[in-house]
Amino acid sequence: MKYTATFLAVLLLIGCTGTKAVYNQASTPVQYAKAVLLHHNALGAEAVSMINDPAVSAVTKDKVRAAYRAAVCSPEEVQVKTPTADCDAGPAYVLDGAIIAFDVAGNAQTEAEVTAAANAFIPLVTALIRAIN
Repeated sequence: MKYTATFLAVLLLIGCTGTKAVYNQASTPVQYAKAVLLHHNALGAEAVSMINDPAVSAVTKDKVRAAYRAAVCSPEEVQVKTPTADCDAGPAYVLDGAIIAFDVAGNAQTEAEVTAAANAFIPLVTALIRAIN
């Protein structure tokens, strides 16, 4: 347990400088959302490294895997015993979909494109709010 806490603390400290820079550069909600996804992806890479590290205990690996699945998988997907790679409806995916829909809406040229973007965006924002709550 002590090894795990130390490792996680070092991991967070190493990531802090780059993470702070990305967040400090963000000035709009979409930029912040993109920063959150970049941060999430970096944490995911570290989670994979920990899971593949033979020095990390099986108990710790299970906890890291469960924590990462909670961010990537929807509650329904978490209940099913599938690999995280099979998940595509969790908070991280909802946030990514919302960013894409928001960018599409911002670049819309016609009323039909704006309507289509809004129709895609609203359910994603609703799902993201549910995931946060």
